[in-house]
Amino acid sequence: MHHRAKLGVAIRTGAPQAVQDNIRREMHAAMLEDHVRKILALTPPLTPEQRERIASLLKSAS
Repeated sequence: MHHRAKLGVAIRTGAPQAVQDNIRREMHAAMLEDHVRKILALTPPLTPEQRERIASLLKSAS
């Protein structure tokens, strides 16, 4: 995964913590996206109510 390599370089080169945090955030978001895609591919379509509940989780996470 290229995010891990990017984080490793940032840590080794002493990049500011804000830069490292941003790379971690991007890495975790990519992992979440991959997981959601895999789960959605295995299940029947979500109802509008289910989509709204899941969307509200993401909206409240900010």
